[in-house]
Amino acid sequence: MQKISIFIGGPITHAVKDNVFDSGLRGVIERLNELLVNKAHTVHSAYIYENFGADAPGEKTKVFKNDVEWINRSDAAIILLPDDSDGKPFRTDGTYIEIGISYAKKKPILLLATKDCEGQFSCMLEGMIADENKVFFATLDNFFASPETYIKKLTENS
Repeated sequence: MQKISIFIGGPITHAVKDNVFDSGLRGVIERLNELLVNKAHTVHSAYIYENFGADAPGEKTKVFKNDVEWINRSDAAIILLPDDSDGKPFRTDGTYIEIGISYAKKKPILLLATKDCEGQFSCMLEGMIADENKVFFATLDNFFASPETYIKKLTENS
């Protein structure tokens, strides 16, 4: 399988409560990062570079510019749309910006959600998923059960 550079995006700001990053989401991200690195892919992500938000630059424009730079360096994007510990989607304003930038840069995108919520997104996101076979959707369980299937979609479309 072709080795590619992958941007991992998703919620950070609203995944932190009392200065602690959500442990469930952190576990998912660490598992995803380990899986990709073990398959010799390069990973770009604020989760890793900024220690799950703990080492984020204080300047908001730097946070944005870092994400744009990491997306530019990547061949594809994996974007997390997870639920919090109450079973509700995390508020994740920046994640939708990451999706838009990745799409505008013509990167293949894999959206990973806690549960099957395809058909429940906004018209804009649903339209993006349906467009040009560049945006794919999977539940976290389905992805981790068969990661090669989904990574292959990214490598074939990058």
